[in-house]
Amino acid sequence: MVVVTVAAIIADMETVNISLPEHIKRIAEARASQAGYATVDAYVASLIEADEVVPLSKELEAEMLVGLASKPLTLSAADWEAKRARLRREFAATESR
Repeated sequence: MVVVTVAAIIADMETVNISLPEHIKRIAEARASQAGYATVDAYVASLIEADEVVPLSKELEAEMLVGLASKPLTLSAADWEAKRARLRREFAATESR
């Protein structure tokens, strides 16, 4: 087993020690490096922060339920072509930045 210390990126953070098998430690090191983190500690801390679930607002949930309950939309070939053209324009605009 290898012990990875998860420490805070900002001040006033507590320390947590996690024991990992060697192969998991190697994966964590590789992922941290690939994601641009300076340490496995920072990578693990960011995973934990990202895992915090932000609840949907009641309004958004209601809108999603309305959409799920609605009839499927049937698109014509012209509708699809219009969508493709819009996406091409948007993509071209992002490429020129």
